[in-house]
Amino acid sequence: MSTKKRNRQLIAVRYVYLCMMRFIFLFVLIPCLTFGQKWVGSEDHHPIDLRKAEMIESGQFLSADTSSIKGYLKNNVQNLRSSNADLILENYSESPKARHYQFAQTLNGRKVFRGSIKLNVAKNGRVLSLFDNTMPVYEDALTVFPSHEPYHQGLMVHYEAPGNGKLHSYKLEETYFPIEGRLEPTIRLEVLESTDRYYELVLNTDVKVIYQNDLLSYSAPAPEDSTVTLWVFNPDPLTTAGQNYGAPYADASDNDVLELNGERTAVQAKATYDAGTFSLANEHVAIQELSLPDVQPATSSVPEFNYTRSEDGFEDVNAFYHITNFQEYIQSLGFNDIVNYQIAVDVHALNGADNSNFNSGFNPPRLQFGEGGVDDAEDADVIIHEYGHAIMHSAAPGTNNGTQRRALDEAVGDYFASSYSRFLSPNRWQDVFTWDGHNEYWPGRSSVSSDHYPEDLNFNLYTDADIWSATLMQIWGDIGREATDAIMIQAGYSFSSNMSMSQAALLFLQADTLLFNGDNFTPIRQRMFDRGLIPWNVGIEDVNAEKRDFEIYNTAGFASGTAPVRIVSNSELTANLYNSVGQLVRTESGNSGILDLDSNGLKPGVYLLEVASKNATSTVKLVKH
Repeated sequence: MSTKKRNRQLIAVRYVYLCMMRFIFLFVLIPCLTFGQKWVGSEDHHPIDLRKAEMIESGQFLSADTSSIKGYLKNNVQNLRSSNADLILENYSESPKARHYQFAQTLNGRKVFRGSIKLNVAKNGRVLSLFDNTMPVYEDALTVFPSHEPYHQGLMVHYEAPGNGKLHSYKLEETYFPIEGRLEPTIRLEVLESTDRYYELVLNTDVKVIYQNDLLSYSAPAPEDSTVTLWVFNPDPLTTAGQNYGAPYADASDNDVLELNGERTAVQAKATYDAGTFSLANEHVAIQELSLPDVQPATSSVPEFNYTRSEDGFEDVNAFYHITNFQEYIQSLGFNDIVNYQIAVDVHALNGADNSNFNSGFNPPRLQFGEGGVDDAEDADVIIHEYGHAIMHSAAPGTNNGTQRRALDEAVGDYFASSYSRFLSPNRWQDVFTWDGHNEYWPGRSSVSSDHYPEDLNFNLYTDADIWSATLMQIWGDIGREATDAIMIQAGYSFSSNMSMSQAALLFLQADTLLFNGDNFTPIRQRMFDRGLIPWNVGIEDVNAEKRDFEIYNTAGFASGTAPVRIVSNSELTANLYNSVGQLVRTESGNSGILDLDSNGLKPGVYLLEVASKNATSTVKLVKH
């Protein structure tokens, strides 16, 4: 019997008691919140997870200087205007068409829990979107934080107790947390165990847990590169055989079944060759032993890895190939900085649980796949779904907070899994986890759905995911795999904490404008509108005349191409129309106080109309359908 068979077991939900000391013993119950890609239960939400970020699209142009950007934010975000409030740049990244800034809000020099700003700026300096997740601050906020010692001591006592896991590392930081409408001094603990737990706790000055959250996303001489042959499921045996689950196309306790082994196919990928041994590692992925059960990675003395599914090496090979193949595909789309590290992968992990996860707490981050039911790493859908979490973490790190935002992360993983499978075969692509799920072990998920936003939201990150994944797969059918995948990745750079699905839809449209100059606007708009994610006249803004000395009319006529947009003022006017990359495409001026600007000859997409009168200059977004 193989190691993985001996260790296969379903893990019951565990509870862990965190012992804290402050002159007397204080015990706090902390549930083990390890939700993987298959968790389908209900969730308890803290109000901070139900916030909705305010999304601002100003169209203003900024320099790339960080100090100038911080000045712009402090002048335009109300919660940053207090003398004791500030910002810290936590992450900066560049996508092919834009720059992306993630700032943390601070109060008296300490971070505000979940207080953040995500700013997305086109390469030409135009502000694409600003997500405001800051919190109100007060000049009289307390500045004294509790001693760290009780928190250190309590954690040490907990992990010295038998059966409580092994502590890998932890971080303790002082943070302001919202309590009864005020920001109060608290302590945040970020705890990483050596195997399968990564979580955060916020404790008040009485050393009591007031917030808890799982941080996992479920799912010698230098060696030389060498091409090896790998025998894998591509993407899974049911898809390639055109079969539904059931004997002989069933798990059969992981035994070798002639029909299942016959669905393996030979593929090639770069691996590592060192001192006569080939190992499953390259610049994108490394198969490693990270979590029980202890199953050492497969190696070979010849440039071929040929295992049947009853052998431990089969899952090693399967995960190694699909991650390598998908990362090389992503780079072919022009995204060279997404998951630009060697991700560590353990395909015999989590004590045999029927689950998988992405863990960003380690450096580099890692993927862990369980073996309950059908071994997770036998199904490319599970592999690509979990890698989808790595993609989103790479594009917008630290932003997977908030109920709809977390549902979007699950949805993106489901979408990439379906996109990958649909490209390989039209058979059953809509059944996410085609081989691993949709059987006696668990029902799997689907990327085809009639759910409508927002009335069909259940506020569950797994059951809500199909709203987004199904919409993207419809768009996939309209414009193809490469365009949809590229737009999703580009949009992902702009994702923010606490964002809604409707805000994600606007970012998706914006990403199409950045990458393809709005060529796909019409089908995307139609699908997003049908799903309830955006209004039909998305992006059309009529200027409030009370705030300016001119008025703008008939933006809908401009959008449809049936009539010009009309600008009315009591003074001389100049109107400049720019496309999404900042190129001037049309200009009009006059002394009559009335200007008409039509959209004839313009490509579909988003445009910026800059209007200058005697007393004011404003930028308004227009859409051409």
